[in-house]
Amino acid sequence: MYNADCRIIAAEEQRVDSDTLQTEHVESQRPEVRCSLRQLSEREEIAALGRVAIGAWRCRLHSTLPIQAGWRLLARIDGESEWREYVVRRPSRGLHWNLLVERV
Repeated sequence: MYNADCRIIAAEEQRVDSDTLQTEHVESQRPEVRCSLRQLSEREEIAALGRVAIGAWRCRLHSTLPIQAGWRLLARIDGESEWREYVVRRPSRGLHWNLLVERV
């Protein structure tokens, strides 16, 4: 069951000039989608990360984007007014994206 609105912020490298090898870091925000955002228990954190992480969450969503570790996610849980920022630590894909994220 979905319980939050999510916005994925993709990190991309773009060439500054076609004649040089210089690139610049650009972030682009994707459209808002519904997602399931659940906080991990201490046992789940140790199993997933090998350590206890403060603010480890699991986010499940449907998207055609090639989500990668290091991308950011803005999420607002239903009933809250504040958007919170998370960093993708481990993405995996099956029928939907299953993201292990940490709150920033």
